[in-house]
Amino acid sequence: MTTIRPPAPEWAPPAYAPAPRRRRSALPLAVAIVGLIASAALVVGIVALSQGPATPTTGPSAPAFTQDQIAAAKADLCSTWSLASAAIKVETNHSNDPALARVALTNSASMMEAAVADHPALTRDDRDTALAVARASRRVAAISSTAAVGTPDFNAAIDAGNSASNAMQSRCAG
Repeated sequence: MTTIRPPAPEWAPPAYAPAPRRRRSALPLAVAIVGLIASAALVVGIVALSQGPATPTTGPSAPAFTQDQIAAAKADLCSTWSLASAAIKVETNHSNDPALARVALTNSASMMEAAVADHPALTRDDRDTALAVARASRRVAAISSTAAVGTPDFNAAIDAGNSASNAMQSRCAG
């Protein structure tokens, strides 16, 4: 015999659980914010265009120096070169102490850099020549610590130093 059972009741969430809420879309709010930002940018752009450029876009002009200022700067640079080159000659040719030669080269480089920094009235050629001497002097000092006398690196550094020194001497003689 078959027994007929009553239908099972439908499932319902427990009474204590809140009913699920339908979530609102954030899209309208995002569209409104983007619209406000775009409008503000448009207003700022229109105002900026209507005012024109604030200042002319020219670079800073180099200060003008008198011929006396240029000549005085060069005379001081050449005086510094005379002292620096004398120190290099004494310590590299008449001293048996390589450390003193390196000190003379390094100090001379610093003296030339300071002379350039102290005299903005120097011409570009005078400035470039003095800085080339400083770089060459520092290179000779460094190479003499790492390369033996007579090696290609040592000879190249000495040749570059002599070339820079000759160029500086020519600038100061003329």
